[in-house]
Amino acid sequence: KVIGAIGKIILHSFEELERLKKETEQLRIVLLDAEKKIRSEYQAAHSLENIIGISDKIIAQRELARRMARTNSDILIVGESGTGKEIFAHAIHNESKLKSYPFIKVNCPAIPIEIAESELFGYEKGAFTGAKQEGKPGKFELAEGGTIFLDEIGTLPLSIQAKLLRVIQEREVERLGSKKPLKLNFRLISATNIDLKKLAEEGKFRFDLYFRLSKAILT
Repeated sequence: KVIGAIGKIILHSFEELERLKKETEQLRIVLLDAEKKIRSEYQAAHSLENIIGISDKIIAQRELARRMARTNSDILIVGESGTGKEIFAHAIHNESKLKSYPFIKVNCPAIPIEIAESELFGYEKGAFTGAKQEGKPGKFELAEGGTIFLDEIGTLPLSIQAKLLRVIQEREVERLGSKKPLKLNFRLISATNIDLKKLAEEGKFRFDLYFRLSKAILT
């Protein structure tokens, strides 16, 4: 039974101590630079103040977005193209307690169907021909602790929707080529300019995913 441990570092000179101090400081700088890069790359750019308007509708929607931001609920934003759905997503993230964590944007129509699963959920090394040797985290992994924004979610193929539903419900993701699920903590904000209920009635969108997404709607 281990009850304790002790370690010792033997330095043969003050020059060696100075060298270690410099190396430690250089490593600290590298880590800080990497952290700054990650934060700047995955950062929401807009706030509620960027949503300009004085109509009753705009004022009401800003206030609703502010209230939603203070909850832990996933959110579905519904509106026509060009109405500022992405700005609302940014603003909700920046108004929430998750604002210091990543904001990952995914433009669903821009993802080729054949790589959609690996882009969203990641893959292990050797999962398929052309896969990186070190594997790759998916968008949900990158959003750990923060928010993932799925824009125009209605364009995702049915084959992806089943796995997406499990990720949302269980808060865990399984990379391609892996049988070990990863537990995650994220908030999902999705957006659509399509009537998802109608899409589901046409057999082009899963009803169970629609009901899961529509628990909190901003229109």
